This record gives sequence, structure tokens and C-alpha cells, in this order.
Amino acid sequence: MVTVTFFPGRKQVKVRPGTTLLEAARRARMVLPSRCNGNASCTRCRVIVPPAAEVSPLREVERRRLPEGAIAAGVRLGCQTRVYKAVTVTVPAQSAGERPQRTSDPS
Repeated sequence: MVTVTFFPGRKQVKVRPGTTLLEAARRARMVLPSRCNGNASCTRCRVIVPPAAEVSPLREVERRRLPEGAIAAGVRLGCQTRVYKAVTVTVPAQSAGERPQRTSDPS
């Protein structure tokens, strides 16, 4: 079993190697939305994975669905990313279901 830690919230769950981050999030009762039920078509299950994490390599479907800048920043699709060793991932506010704050224009 490997430990997956989700931030924010520091929720941890132990899963079998090869489990997707989407499934790990569900087991940890972490909100990681997915309209497509893990088929990589909605891209809502975005997570940020550290570069040295031992996870599955970036799949072609992720390359097609994610912007290059996001990939360079470590963004992965939770439904496509499988864990093999302990990992800490960050769930961006938009993936966690929070809405970005609007700023008012003072002029």
C-alpha cells in the first residue's frame, strides 16, 4: 500500500500501487470533480503533482487535453495518473469546486 496525501486539507489515504489519483481522492473523501467518470474528457480532475513523484508517465490524452503551461507546472489529470509510491498532491481551488474570487475594478 502507498500513501497519498492531498492538499489543502492534508487528507491521507492508503491505496494499492497503480490506483488513480481520482480513485484515491474518492477514497479519502476529497472533492475532486469528474463529469466523465474518469475518461479524461472533462479535465475537471486536475491535480498538481511534484516533478519527482513516482506516478505514471504523462499519457497522450493528457497532452491533448491540458495546455502546455499547465503540464510544465505539474498539472495532471487525476483520472489518468496512477500512483506507485507515496505522493503528496495539490488540488487547485477550481478542481476542488471553489470558484475563483472576482476582483472589483476600483475605477
